[in-house]
Amino acid sequence: MAIEPATGDSALALRIEQRLRERAAMADETTALFYLARAYRPVWTEPARAEALLAAVDALRGHGLDPADFAPLRLRAALPAEADPDRAAERELLFTDTLAALLFQLRYGKVDPHALYREWNFTPPPNPYERAGELARVLQAPDLAAAVEAQAPDLPLYRALRAELLAQQGLLAGGDWPRVAAGPTLKPGARSARVPSLRARLAAAGESVLDARDKSHYDEALVEAVERFQAAHGLQADGVLGAQTLEALNASPAQRVAQIRANLERLRWVAGDLQGDRLLVDIVGYHADLVLDGQPVWASRVIVGKPRRRTPSLLDSVTHLVLNPKWVVPPTILREDVIPGAARNPSYLANRRMRVVDRSGQTVDPSTIDWSGARQSGFPYRIEQQSGASGSLGRIKFSLSNPYVIYLHDTNTRSLFQARRARAQLGLRARGEARGTGGGAARRRRALERAGAAGGARQRAHPHPGRGARRQGAAALRHGGARRCGQGLAAQRHLRLRRGHRRRPRCACALKPHPAGTSLGKLAAMPA
Repeated sequence: MAIEPATGDSALALRIEQRLRERAAMADETTALFYLARAYRPVWTEPARAEALLAAVDALRGHGLDPADFAPLRLRAALPAEADPDRAAERELLFTDTLAALLFQLRYGKVDPHALYREWNFTPPPNPYERAGELARVLQAPDLAAAVEAQAPDLPLYRALRAELLAQQGLLAGGDWPRVAAGPTLKPGARSARVPSLRARLAAAGESVLDARDKSHYDEALVEAVERFQAAHGLQADGVLGAQTLEALNASPAQRVAQIRANLERLRWVAGDLQGDRLLVDIVGYHADLVLDGQPVWASRVIVGKPRRRTPSLLDSVTHLVLNPKWVVPPTILREDVIPGAARNPSYLANRRMRVVDRSGQTVDPSTIDWSGARQSGFPYRIEQQSGASGSLGRIKFSLSNPYVIYLHDTNTRSLFQARRARAQLGLRARGEARGTGGGAARRRRALERAGAAGGARQRAHPHPGRGARRQGAAALRHGGARRCGQGLAAQRHLRLRRGHRRRPRCACALKPHPAGTSLGKLAAMPA
């Protein structure tokens, strides 16, 4: 950051320097470093610049942030210029502190994700020196409001969420939707006293639902409207009014606003890591997309883990690829599933092609082990499942570098892909489900299938395992309900393969609603 020649009111510059020196040692240094680089000269000498700051504060509503965090009434009261150097210095630092805090929230988020997720390892915000440089560049821009707006994440998903936020905020004045009463699952063609309220709810949201002669008949037109609603909300579009669809229908506009605000905040946490090549695994949407050079080249449905086994949020890199991988049972699965299963059924391991191995790699006879006491007394062995298409990991595994035994893999249970909300292991892809763009993707897929069919475990190292090479690396980003896969990776909201970066995003899934309180109590509590 270049230091400009000292000009202007030296008395005011002296007061600014004195005020900054009086600040507590633990205070954020961004403002102090900004003024140090410009010899403490004032920057808010033009009324238009201060007015632009107030406009930028008010515009935060459109990003799901709260203008009240920045005391707009105090800012407005400080608009008139002050002749007294002490009061002028106070005014100067008020505006600069406000802008520095505003830029931070808009670009990096209001809530510290480390306070919510112990394992969080995404790229942290820049240090105060870098932020002071950002502050200087924004203040040097000819249009302050535009320069501030440009600090927001430049992502299609972020823009889509903002558009939906605006739409939902526009509905707040109309109050809550007509509610649909709870009751038995309502299937197409059935009759129920709840049908009129269902029709009214969809009509309130803009659906063209004509009144029927039989008010209680769940007719074809109404079923089609429910299917459109389900598809738009990430639900199985089967026209059946069950518990999940009922919950989505009865979510008020205020709840939707809170959910969207929470997801905008999550995107701000990881926006810097959602650049370049990436593999995004949408856990809530059960879908994966690989983007290379800005173009989608591969996609697949995925299966995720059990709700009680959450995947930690982290960023990671692919270290190597394994064909026909064997499965070493992770500690949690061993403790909660395998040991109890072997205690109940002596054939449990044999039926699953598993074997017990000691520390020296020698096979141990399962009948010699006290399975009923293993959970209390300790288990000094590991359990392996042999490689092959019938193994739990299928024909392919992408090993990652994290310490949580989290990775991506194929699956031997293809039928689970037919279940819209299946919760088993994460299958990176199922045969016939993956799709690529262009002949190159198809050729690579066929080559992998031929290599896997050859049998035997085979490993290919990543060319630059420490760096997450240009087209290798993955990221899993945690989102409200991301889960831990018992046998592999169940990322979090997104799994991301990055070029020259780390791995792991779990991105706040477009416009699909997520409970605002999920893992984000602080943010969800913010006023809408």
